[in-house]
Amino acid sequence: MDVILINILLMSIAFILFKAFKNGANKIVVFTVLSSSAAALAFFLSSVYAIPFYALHLVWLLLSLIFAIKKQAKQHWF
Repeated sequence: MDVILINILLMSIAFILFKAFKNGANKIVVFTVLSSSAAALAFFLSSVYAIPFYALHLVWLLLSLIFAIKKQAKQHWF
């Protein structure tokens, strides 16, 4: 149960910081670091309840990669 609460807390902080930053690169870095921390913590505590956090972390990494590629392409083409 503690794993779930800690992960929810870390992801909530990451989301708040994500909304606070204006720069897209800072958003990606902050959110990725915090979500990585949440996933790593869940892994080390190896709880069955951590599986949704692994999935959320993987989805976030995929979205941040798409966002970064899209932003990079926009800077080069426009």
